[in-house]
Amino acid sequence: MKNLISCFLLASITLFFSCSHKSIEVSDPDIFKDYIVSYTNGLVSSESDVRTVLNFDNLEWQPNQELSSDLFSISPKVSGKVIAINSNTLAFVPSKKLDQDTEYHISFHLDELKDVPKEQRTFVFKIKTLKQNTTISKKVKLL
Repeated sequence: MKNLISCFLLASITLFFSCSHKSIEVSDPDIFKDYIVSYTNGLVSSESDVRTVLNFDNLEWQPNQELSSDLFSISPKVSGKVIAINSNTLAFVPSKKLDQDTEYHISFHLDELKDVPKEQRTFVFKIKTLKQNTTISKKVKLL
């Protein structure tokens, strides 16, 4: 009976933790092609910003103008600011380097800029920062 209770307890704990760890699905870029031309993805430097190029212009934006930080959500959490690069390109600029060898999930809230159908309100994509392998060697001159 003790073994049965232990097995049940172990199974319950395992189920709880496996269900609480949510997997984040990235968006299908084809669904957003009328609004988003390109975006940062794949492997990037820890010093990179995160850009989204739109399929429409916002003539009110000036280069380097700071925009609403609500346009991007990033997990794990990263502080920074959102700026306009030009009339159709936005960049999230982290306030410090991104952590190396880390996968980031980015949600771009398109509905903050434009009225879009419900399924196109948020574009989710991911990036992964490179692990920097730096080796410093010292040359020794033999006499």
